[in-house]
Amino acid sequence: MYQSGDVVTYGGYSFVAIQNHTNQVPSTATAFWSLFSTGFLFSGAWALTTAYKVGNVVRLNGYTYLATADHTATSGNKPANTAFWQQLNPGFKWLGTWTTATDYQLGDSIKYGNNSYTCIQTHIAGTGNRPDNDVSATFWNLLTGGVESSVMTTQGDITYYGGSGPARLPIGTDGQVLRVTAGNLTWDTFGDINNVYYVAPTGTDATGYGKTLDKPFLTVKYACQIAALGTQYTTANALIGNNITWLPREMYQYMIYAKANSLDGFTPSSVFDATSTIRDANIVINAIRQDMTNNSNQQTVIAANAYFSGPTTYYNAATAASMPFIIAGLTKLRELMLAAVARTAPSNNYQTLTSYTQQLHFQVQVRPQKTMHRPQLPI
Repeated sequence: MYQSGDVVTYGGYSFVAIQNHTNQVPSTATAFWSLFSTGFLFSGAWALTTAYKVGNVVRLNGYTYLATADHTATSGNKPANTAFWQQLNPGFKWLGTWTTATDYQLGDSIKYGNNSYTCIQTHIAGTGNRPDNDVSATFWNLLTGGVESSVMTTQGDITYYGGSGPARLPIGTDGQVLRVTAGNLTWDTFGDINNVYYVAPTGTDATGYGKTLDKPFLTVKYACQIAALGTQYTTANALIGNNITWLPREMYQYMIYAKANSLDGFTPSSVFDATSTIRDANIVINAIRQDMTNNSNQQTVIAANAYFSGPTTYYNAATAASMPFIIAGLTKLRELMLAAVARTAPSNNYQTLTSYTQQLHFQVQVRPQKTMHRPQLPI
């Protein structure tokens, strides 16, 4: 039991009792204790799960901190959290060469290239906050700078002053020009605009030309041919093209399976035939490919409207009645096209499930590379 006038030490502070009591914590029970004097109690390096009291002083890497509130140490209240700690003294802790994935704290000092840096904001090391990429000096301040040219490592490198001292700008790709973006030097392709092509007497009608002012096409005819072929998502277009025979047949075999098992809007009375189903699927696939490479949706809309355009009201009504399983079939077709683009085998092989006898490969590579075959899928 404490009596009025008793003086105790709690953490690094001293308190005086202002009334008789039992088991009242000095740092929080202000009705029973009055702060007599502040002080420090050095507690070594900060450690998780340690119960810290006001006045405890700890060291975390290069800095020392004073506890301002009682707490048990967790990763969420480590020093630099001003709700629990007050910085006493800044300092440095040498950690050697910068390494990725390291949890850097205030005062950590490292070497990167020919320069040394000190951490000014806690962070997990990654490419974006690496000293040479920290152009705004958000995470690092330069301690000592080596010879400016020493930051260069590869032919074509450029040295410039970033927020943390001399920094390396790697050489760009063929045809790029140096420009300023948000106050920083970057490489960029000048004049490269979607769906814009350049033609000049000094140009060349070949792959790799036509997209920038410095590498134009030679003739308008060649530029028009390239524009007509489409230039967007060319890899995805090629992958779908490699599977153009397999895709509609796999969709049709799925529809047969779904009809037999009353799945996804199909019933045993659902009516469709192989010829028109595969024909319509091919029309949809080719419309999507054309629109995809031309950044459009015109042909896809035309293909969709064709389901409802017919010579008689009966045709439209019949199509509308078939919509639940038509939508299910087209949804499956979309899934199969995405599988081809992602170069992954589909989840089910419906051509096997429906015992279709012929064999066809699911192809996923872009020509002229050697075609990679998935396990054979019956069609």
